Amino acid sequence: MIDTVHISSSSPFETGNIVKGEKFIGRDEYINRCLRKLKGGGSVALRGIPRIGKTSLAVKLLNSLEDQIDGWNIISIFIDLSTCQTFFHFWRRVVTEIEKRYGDVTTDISLEALLQKVKTAGEDYEKISDAIRSVFSYLCKIKIRTVLFIDEFDSVCRVFGESIQASSLCYFMFMRELMTNSGLFGISLIITSRRSLVNLTKKADGGSVFYNAIETIPIHGFNDVERNAFREYMIKQGLVLSEEDWLSLVKLAGHSPFMLSMAADYLLDAAKEKSVQQTLKDNEARYYQYFDDLIKHLREDDGKDLRRMIQLFIGPKYNLNQNDINELTHSGYIWQETVNGRDRYETLSLRFKQYLKEETHKDLGLDIWPLLTETEKCIRNFIEKNMSAVYSDKWEDELLNKAVDKKKINRPFIDSEKIGLYTRDKKNASKKSLPKQRLIDYLSFSEYSYIISEYWNNVFRNTLFGWGIKDVEKNFRILHDVRNPYAHANEHLLSDSEIQEADLICNKLLERINKP
Repeated sequence: MIDTVHISSSSPFETGNIVKGEKFIGRDEYINRCLRKLKGGGSVALRGIPRIGKTSLAVKLLNSLEDQIDGWNIISIFIDLSTCQTFFHFWRRVVTEIEKRYGDVTTDISLEALLQKVKTAGEDYEKISDAIRSVFSYLCKIKIRTVLFIDEFDSVCRVFGESIQASSLCYFMFMRELMTNSGLFGISLIITSRRSLVNLTKKADGGSVFYNAIETIPIHGFNDVERNAFREYMIKQGLVLSEEDWLSLVKLAGHSPFMLSMAADYLLDAAKEKSVQQTLKDNEARYYQYFDDLIKHLREDDGKDLRRMIQLFIGPKYNLNQNDINELTHSGYIWQETVNGRDRYETLSLRFKQYLKEETHKDLGLDIWPLLTETEKCIRNFIEKNMSAVYSDKWEDELLNKAVDKKKINRPFIDSEKIGLYTRDKKNASKKSLPKQRLIDYLSFSEYSYIISEYWNNVFRNTLFGWGIKDVEKNFRILHDVRNPYAHANEHLLSDSEIQEADLICNKLLERINKP
């Protein structure tokens, strides 16, 4: 049951707007790091996945810089780049914002004339760049520093030109010139983006034109301290959850500020007699929409990042390298945590990991290890063929009933969570006319081994041409260990010898199963 101590008149949890005031929780490490850079005249790029709090953090930084710094006045400007049309339109927007703000600092006819030159420069790069230099040089001389927050920087390829050609390269180099000459122009940038600056400028000659000009800071989900602070904030707003209910919420929302706020908002509005678990289940569709959005972004660049995530959290870790790990870390999809004295990689939430697993059941064209994939498909068909020969179309019911019996005596067989996923997806498939998944499609090599061993005498004894139960258990265990990352606490990359041994077993299995 949801215990509500008191209810405020408006929602205290933001799920779509910029988070401000007491609703903004934690992020002290990021704030301190960014402020040190900005106060020293540097620039920062906040990179992270959608709805991880980049914009809210940037606004917090702007508000923290409102006071004077060492005798300088500060003008902070917010520009959503996705609303700009061209490089020239962007800079006209900037000077319009300066015009609105500088009156609060000083009244200066000379500055007004310089701002007008930018506005009337049209589409002439030389004119507008010279005019902008003059504006910021003048502001710097009268002890005014400018902090320019450019949100949605992923739009830069469109705004600066769909392809990074010679003229567009000048646009990037001009921004670099402004950033790296703080003593002359007094300008610092805060950039937020989902993709890396290298990726966004990769078509420019010489790679990233922003290299060494701006510090990129990956923004990750809440750490444990911040998540506990969020729980305290929930209690303050009238949401008191039992430890069991809190763990249910964490399983779904994990480290995501957005998903935690969304769940808290649902719970605040839920009928008092409803359980936390039921309320979360009733609203899970919105979480799946968010997960779908993340999967869409992971599929970019031919699914490179999705392959990396699948290898890291589902397996097998076939050709994952440190550069892959670094890219996922810098993009904000993963971060390293220490659990029971061991380092391991973590992502948004346990439910997001499960969602990644479900995605692997779909045809994504993400075959990481072709031979292992072929072997897994072959074994699934092999088990179905032989089980149905004895139990006809009731073979899945036989496995489900056996799983219940094994659970009663605490013997390993089929994971109950996988049975739950299969049952749910089977129900959804019948409702939506989706292709039916077999129970066997949800299982692992170790579970294949349990099934073959359990039904050895009356189903599988003469089907593997010379292999006995011990051979099945040994070889399937090896394949399970290379396929299942949890056996390695999310840190083990396969060695050449492990890959060669698994390949050998795969070839032997395929030879025996396909033998006439």
